[in-house]
Parts: sequence; structure tokens; C-alpha cells
Amino acid sequence: MFLNASRLDTWLPEAVFDYYAGLCAPLWTRRRVLARITAIHPETPTANTLVLQTNGHWKGCLPGQHVQLTVEINGVRHSRSYTPTFATANTVHLTIKRINTPTVAEHASAPGSATGSVSVSQWIHQQLTPGSIVELSQAFGTVVLPNPRPTSMVLIAGGSGMTPMLHILRTLAKEQSRSNIRLLQYAPTRDELLFSEELLQLQQQLPHYRSTTALTQPTEPLENQEESMYLSGHFCDAHWDSLAIPAPDWILVCGPSGLRRQVAAWAQNNHLDTRLHYEPVLPFSPPGGKTVQVTSARSERQLQADTQLPLLQQAEAAGWNPTSGCRQGLCMSCHCKKLRGQVENLLTGQLSDTAEEVIRLCVSRPVTDLHLDL
Repeated sequence: MFLNASRLDTWLPEAVFDYYAGLCAPLWTRRRVLARITAIHPETPTANTLVLQTNGHWKGCLPGQHVQLTVEINGVRHSRSYTPTFATANTVHLTIKRINTPTVAEHASAPGSATGSVSVSQWIHQQLTPGSIVELSQAFGTVVLPNPRPTSMVLIAGGSGMTPMLHILRTLAKEQSRSNIRLLQYAPTRDELLFSEELLQLQQQLPHYRSTTALTQPTEPLENQEESMYLSGHFCDAHWDSLAIPAPDWILVCGPSGLRRQVAAWAQNNHLDTRLHYEPVLPFSPPGGKTVQVTSARSERQLQADTQLPLLQQAEAAGWNPTSGCRQGLCMSCHCKKLRGQVENLLTGQLSDTAEEVIRLCVSRPVTDLHLDL
């Protein structure tokens, strides 16, 4: 007689099962997706690709979807969302750019060594090696390569926004796609361009694919021959015209919020907004609103919160360390119950009522005093 999941959880809690299973085989768990790093490939001076072998709980990933990578730093679990560049039934490739803004405390590892703060991506670059074990979420996100495939498409990427584009292009190459495809990639300098060699190779596999690159902050003059290889500056009419595909069936943009806003405004002005797809953009909000009081019902801690800023950002600054993931309102990792008070959803502008409800800290700003189930 087999125990169902709920009875098994009662008899042997999942955390206990995972602990003892991990002593036998590091990737064994009851439900969680764990993965071993099998290789690390440098892509640019600030970006590495992790090659991950998953356990059997991984359900795969559609081109364009995201996953959460969770690591434990000084006993605290931290999650960040990344978009795979490649995924199969048991393999995931994640390209992670090092961000130098400190977000977590780094403790000394030896007597006399320095302490300080690092970003999660810095810690990943410094501490993870082949053989390290990390945790992944199942894939999530709805902005994916359509099926059936569009007959013509434009992919616009900035910085690490190239990662979903590479997954899409690799998928189309494997399918021997005949679609008309254009890629417009933005980066500050040549050194920060991702996947340059592979993007050229893909032109041999995809007969109707062309790639165009724009440099927004070149640090040195380009030779005459190089000038013809690169566009310069930010997205504009001339950049779009260079793609020579005036009305594609599907347009995808991924990258910094500024790029997404520029493309969205341009698409609306040119009546292509119904063909444009991107994940919701969390608007930039400078500090300077009025102050309200936010109370943690569990710990009875309080913080004076700015009504202009997301709750997650302010809770982290106060040392509350709430669980978080994508930081864009996609993955629900930072959801918590609001017990009293009113918030505004930064993505939609919708105001909540004052009753109990579940909110996402990363896309909620306080409007009144709040009590949160944290």
C-alpha cells in the first residue's frame, strides 16, 4: 500500500526526508528541483554561464520563460530570477551578469579576513564552482515563443535581456525554421556583448535570420570597418529601419526598463503595439513620498516607509530579509498577507482595499500605515 503525498508529509516531513535523502545522493529530494553545476563558461568580463544538471523533478522550460535560482548565503536563502539560454529534460544553462550593488552581508571566512556586503550575483560568481548544488524553481512566465511560430519576428534585447533571445534562436535553429528573423542587440561596449560568436554561427543555420548590434556607450573610437558593423546610440527609427522588416508578426523586447519603454512608445506611434510583447516593467520611483508606518505582525518590528518605494526594497533595507525572487511581480515569491492598510500595485496603478489580502512586496508601495503577516 502506497502513502499519498499528504499522508507521507504527516509521517515524514519533507524537510526531514530531503535532509536524509541528500546524505545518500545530493540531488535527491521529494519535490524540490536541485541541480549540480557541471561547468562554468565565461561570456564577458562580467557574465558567466552556469551549466546545470537537474534532478528528476525538473519539468522543462519554454523559450522565454524564467526560473528562480536559490542559494544559501550565511545561513539565509536568497533567490533571483534568470532566463535560461538552453534547457532540456535534465539540463539548464543560466547566464548570470555580476551586479556590483551590495544586497547581502558577507561574513569573514577566516580570522583576520575582511567582511562587507556583496550582491547575490557577486556571491554566485565568487563562490559557486563545478560541483556546487543549487535549487531551481519550475519555469514560469507567459511571454514565450508562440506556437505555431510567427512567419516573421523581431527580437530586441539589451544587456542580459539577450538570454531569452538566445534560447529562442537555438530553438528555432533546432527546428530548422524558415521564419524571417531579425535580432537587434544593445550593449554599452563591445566587451559587454553576449554570445557574439554563436549569434554569427546561427546565421548559417537559420537562412532568414540577421543580427544587428548597437553600442550605446563605446569607450574607444571604432575603425572605419568596425563602424559599418555597429549602430550607435539608443533605439530609434533609424535602428528599426536597418532591420528591413517593417511589419513583423511578432516583436519581443527584453532588457532594461528604459529600452522597453522606448520600444513600447515607438510601437504605439507606429501602430505595432498589438504585435509587441514584453514582461511588465516596474516603473522607477525616486524616494521622496510621505512616511507611513509598516508593522510586521509576527515580530512586531516596525519601519518608517516611503510611499514612493516598493515594500520589498524597504523591508530589505530594514533588515527584515523577506523571501524574494524575480523582483518584478512575476514569480510570487515575495507574496505575503496584508492584514490592514492600503497599497498600490506599481504595475497596474490599482489601489487595494483595506481588508486582508495577499500582496506582492516587490510591486506594492504603501499608501497608508500597514500591518503585514511577516
